[in-house]
Amino acid sequence: MPLAVICVVLLLAILFRDIIGIIVPSIVIVYTFLIVLGMQLMLGYKLNNFTVNIPAFISAIAIASSLHLYMAWIYYKQKNYGTKEALYFALNKNFTPIVMTSITTAIGFATLAFSKIVPISTLGIAISSGAILAFIFSVTLAPAIILMLKDSYKVKNITFLDFSKISGYGEFIAKNNKKILSIFVILIAILAYGIRYIKVDSNSLNYFAKDTIVRSGSNFLQKNITGSFVYDIVIDSNEVNGIYNPKFVKKILEFEKTIKKSHKEVRNTLSIADLIEDVNKKITSSNKLPNSNMSIKTYINFYKNNSKNFNELVSKDSRYIKITINTNSQETSKDLKLIKFIEDWWSKNSKYKASVEGQTTIFTYMQRDVTKTLVNSILATIAIVTFAMLLLFRDLKLLLLFVLPNIAPIILVAGVMGYMGINIDIGVAISAAVILGIAVDDTIHFFNKFLDAIKTKNFEESIDYVISSSGNAMILTTLILSFTFAIFLISSFMPNVHFAIVTIVALNLALLLDLVLLPALLSLIYKKDW
Repeated sequence: MPLAVICVVLLLAILFRDIIGIIVPSIVIVYTFLIVLGMQLMLGYKLNNFTVNIPAFISAIAIASSLHLYMAWIYYKQKNYGTKEALYFALNKNFTPIVMTSITTAIGFATLAFSKIVPISTLGIAISSGAILAFIFSVTLAPAIILMLKDSYKVKNITFLDFSKISGYGEFIAKNNKKILSIFVILIAILAYGIRYIKVDSNSLNYFAKDTIVRSGSNFLQKNITGSFVYDIVIDSNEVNGIYNPKFVKKILEFEKTIKKSHKEVRNTLSIADLIEDVNKKITSSNKLPNSNMSIKTYINFYKNNSKNFNELVSKDSRYIKITINTNSQETSKDLKLIKFIEDWWSKNSKYKASVEGQTTIFTYMQRDVTKTLVNSILATIAIVTFAMLLLFRDLKLLLLFVLPNIAPIILVAGVMGYMGINIDIGVAISAAVILGIAVDDTIHFFNKFLDAIKTKNFEESIDYVISSSGNAMILTTLILSFTFAIFLISSFMPNVHFAIVTIVALNLALLLDLVLLPALLSLIYKKDW
């Protein structure tokens, strides 16, 4: 995370070559995540593998808000306006889209607050409050800093992205709109086809790079001793001292033999029944268990008197027995099937009740619920944003054009993931929320500028105005975030790596859709004098 922050500052310095260009976005970012983290600590929340990335998400939101305003100020300063006048026009043209993007982002992440998984709900609250704080600082603190400058202050051009006097782009789009549309249809079809290969799955061991101690140690254990995943199955005999019943013990042994035979990933099972069977063989030289409760009790007491871990296998009232299962590491989907098999076997083949517990089980359910929660949050965010834009545009045609460049990047990157063999895990699911937030931000700014310009200009001039006034901010936001998130590629925690890959690809696809496909679609509509 410190590397990511340093990367942001260095990029701002390289791009703007101006101390104000560094201070304005940086102070919004730093103030926002310091306050959010302070609030988290005051509320008693601790950093975990979800909330530790709060600064990254807040940086993305804060950069999007502050850069659009700052770049608009530069745009008007280059038109020879004074500092105050340039800021007035920048705020006037960007206040509404910044408000809309901040509110939609805040509401989208706020949907995570309803998750039953506490780290997810706290993440939602943190990012939601961060979006509001970033908006407040972008329209108060950032302008206050800018107003300290004199009218004579000269802003520097971003030499390799100087769109301030652009012309002809709108005409190029209008002339080639059908060709552009055809190219994108082919591109979308090819990438979207990869979705058929994608899986909503994960493997907690594969979350770590191969050279980490966690993974290498687990792989050594799995290869040379036993499976590294552990399940604890608690069997209820339905009565106090029920574990002494020979039928109960035999049913446990039957289950252990069945699960070893039916599931190759099961490497070892251990329960008090195994120990009873072992003691019986040594005493009677027979594989047949005794049929009396007293004999079973004698064997159990024998083990109890000679073992320190007896209470880990049997409850104090001798009603419950724990079966420990070691399995090879595998995907969450297979873990869920194994858990279901265990529960179904006991419910269908016996009168006893079984409950699968343990850390592996908890993590398996958490993985499923986290991904499900995040997917539901994304769908809720899309619905909320769509409804908000419907109220703003009051036109279904424009609404469909707005939704396309925001949903398409997620669909396209899902196809890329399918081709690359990347499953949807925690990191990927979280990245979708960031992607959607930034994509919506750029699209809202594009539409706001376009609808304002089309009132007094023709289509070609309107597109030129949008690109010249907002093109820099859209491109720089994507560029800075891409380089910043690229820092996560060096992480040894693979969800961070997947987050970086997916986010970088999707943000650049979203930018391409906003700057090329969206104008082409608008051109087709406005050519029909709609």
